[in-house]
Amino acid sequence: MVRTTKTSISLADPEGGRNLRLRGAIYEQSFENGDGFQAEIERAGERYRATAEARVRQARDVCQRGQSLSEQVRRLSRQ
Repeated sequence: MVRTTKTSISLADPEGGRNLRLRGAIYEQSFENGDGFQAEIERAGERYRATAEARVRQARDVCQRGQSLSEQVRRLSRQ
């Protein structure tokens, strides 16, 4: 470990490359592993799963819009 901050730690790359910064609740100085933490992780997972369908729908809409725009550009470039 080459550096610690309030919210992260940095690890040295053994091959001499850039340091690897790790962030998140488990790397914070104030981290305490307990029942509350496990419950929060489970709630976060439930929230993520509950919104999965909406994220997929949004990604599909963005993809379809991109395909539509690409087709329009191709048609216009042929004229």
